[in-house]
Amino acid sequence: MAESIFQTLRKTEGERPISRNQDGVWVLLDYGDVVVHVFHEDARAYYELDRMWADAPRIHLPAPVESWATAQ
Repeated sequence: MAESIFQTLRKTEGERPISRNQDGVWVLLDYGDVVVHVFHEDARAYYELDRMWADAPRIHLPAPVESWATAQ
């Protein structure tokens, strides 16, 4: 999933992350204004980042299904 995000943003927007870290159960892609976290299910439950950011405003973005499918 993280690789798909990385490749899609690189191909469609020319964006590369400022930082890219992976430890096997957690991948972090830092794009400056946006940070992408992709967790294995157990790591997500352990770190509970959703709870830490519970008061942050949520931004709902439409999924560009066509661009995701063609980027792979």
